[in-house]
Amino acid sequence: MSNQNKNIMYLVWYAGGGWDNEFTVELFVTKDKKLATDYVEKFNSILRKWQDYYRQFTDDGFLMDDYESKYFMRWDCLSEINGCYWREIEVR
Repeated sequence: MSNQNKNIMYLVWYAGGGWDNEFTVELFVTKDKKLATDYVEKFNSILRKWQDYYRQFTDDGFLMDDYESKYFMRWDCLSEINGCYWREIEVR
């Protein structure tokens, strides 16, 4: 965990939505760039896994009627998330 600039930290967040309902969720801040990078990679890997799984129940990007009552809430939440990211922030 080596930061040349002690005033730099890493904000980990995820984003989702579309042009009319974009959102971001800030998850945590760390001094450890590797921790931030590893977390983002794991989050995005799990996100892709579940989005791929629920894709089998969709047709043209919409949940098929047969699966709506069982999977809608989880599919809807996951389909809204675009990905997880980190960015450098400066501590003042």
